Amino acid sequence: MRSNRYRPKLVRVTLKSILIGSMALLGVAAAGQGATSVLKLRAIQRDVNEVTTNWLPSVNVVNTISTATRDVRVKLYRFVVASETPQALEKNEAGLRNSLKTLDGLRRAYEPLISSPEEKGIYDTFKPLWTRYVEGQENVIGLMKSGRKADALALTVGAEMADLNNGAVSALQKAVDLNRDGAQRSSELSMANAASAMITAWIAMAISLTAAIGAMLFSLFGVARPIERMTGTMARLAGGDTTVEIPSQTRRDEIGDMAAAVSVFKDNLVQTRKLEADTAEARLAAESQRKAGMRQMADDFEAAVGGIIGMVSSSAIELQATAQTLTATASETAGQSTTVAAAAEEAGTNVNTVAAAAEELGSSVQEIGRQVSGSAELAHLAVREADETGARVQELSAAVSRIGDVVGLISNIAGQTNLLALNATIEAA
Repeated sequence: MRSNRYRPKLVRVTLKSILIGSMALLGVAAAGQGATSVLKLRAIQRDVNEVTTNWLPSVNVVNTISTATRDVRVKLYRFVVASETPQALEKNEAGLRNSLKTLDGLRRAYEPLISSPEEKGIYDTFKPLWTRYVEGQENVIGLMKSGRKADALALTVGAEMADLNNGAVSALQKAVDLNRDGAQRSSELSMANAASAMITAWIAMAISLTAAIGAMLFSLFGVARPIERMTGTMARLAGGDTTVEIPSQTRRDEIGDMAAAVSVFKDNLVQTRKLEADTAEARLAAESQRKAGMRQMADDFEAAVGGIIGMVSSSAIELQATAQTLTATASETAGQSTTVAAAAEEAGTNVNTVAAAAEELGSSVQEIGRQVSGSAELAHLAVREADETGARVQELSAAVSRIGDVVGLISNIAGQTNLLALNATIEAA
């Protein structure tokens, strides 16, 4: 099998980069959601703050100023109509001036709340109208103090004072409408920002949830299960199963690298098994050759020992035959010696008889005596040779006995050799 380490170089997307990308996507989604929420909340806060600190206070203050202008006009009319006595005149004048003072305080409270050129323009329209109205009011107070009540009344209810007051109230109404519209716009912007923040939060949540689900599925099917299969494969390889298939060999990530490493491990294991099989086969062949050699050596040794035994046996037979021949010869010689001795004895007897009978034959008898002595010496020599022959026969018998012992020892060695050869044959079988 071709190892994955020889696979072509393709675009490599590692598990590390995928997991980092997933975490980065989740982080970006969470950061985007947080940043959007913060921005939207700040916008909402700004709009709400604008409403609570500018538009609504301005509306309230302007409405209060408008009410105060009406109250000043009412008190001015009461000052003119109801000031019949000096005490009433003084009291009504004090009430009128208190109202003017309250209105001046409201104006000072409103002026910092002016937030746009348009609103400032409206207020600039109000100021001269109100200033002229206050001047007319001072004229009315002067007429009343001088006893000119009719002139004061005519000035109070006259068109000029009415126009000034109405113009001031109209300008204040415009300011109220402007601040109310601003408050409405800020409220609408707040609602729009809240809706946008909600949509952004849902989108970011969907992206985060999708990324989380994708990362979970990838971790389960792309990491956990391949690693589990790889672990099972490695366990089977560790158990000696070289037929197992290596999974995930085509992947271009760390799992693919792991598969390549396991494939190398499998190849090494297969090669090791092959080497072990070759070694075992060579060992069996060597053992067979050794046993065959031992059997051949046993056969050769048995044949050699058999030859030696045959040679020794034939030599022993020949020695035995020689010994028997020598024994027979010795027996024959002993018989001849006995015969010669008997003949010598008979000759001696005859000589004595002849000596006694024929002394006259002295020289012949002496010659015969000499011959008889020579015969006796010959007989004695024959006896000694017979004794020596008997001794040699005994030595040959002892040698034959020792040769029999050697033959027995060689037979025992041959028997043991045959037993070793039989054992070697049994082991070879």
